[in-house]
Amino acid sequence: MAKERLIELLNQALQTEYTDVFLYPRQADLIKEKEISELFENFGRMELRHADNLAMQIIALGNTPSWEFNILDINQPLNQMLQGHLDRENKCLEMYNQLIKFCEEEKEDQLKLIIKGIKSEEQDHFNTIKKIINEKKQDH
Repeated sequence: MAKERLIELLNQALQTEYTDVFLYPRQADLIKEKEISELFENFGRMELRHADNLAMQIIALGNTPSWEFNILDINQPLNQMLQGHLDRENKCLEMYNQLIKFCEEEKEDQLKLIIKGIKSEEQDHFNTIKKIINEKKQDH
């Protein structure tokens, strides 16, 4: 039962990461501000690495990764894009906190380390996007 729940949580995280694998680069192409565009391209590459790590863990648990993703609207003003990513990153952080707690309960120490590493990068994404949003507010 615990293994099935763990696989379910990992697949939820995989779906979120895999969605962002497509979203960040597509939005990067639309953003005129070079610094933010390059940041989004970098975040997209990081999300791919996260998705690969999650998929490998699902396979290690004897299951098949669910390579599903959500199609999100990319044609938004920059402030809406940024806010959407901030909200998504916040949900990711909550999801990874749940996964870390589950790993602690189930004594999945190796997986916990991997998830903590991914969470750390997601926290960086959250902080960076929040900083950009705050800077944009000050510019207006």
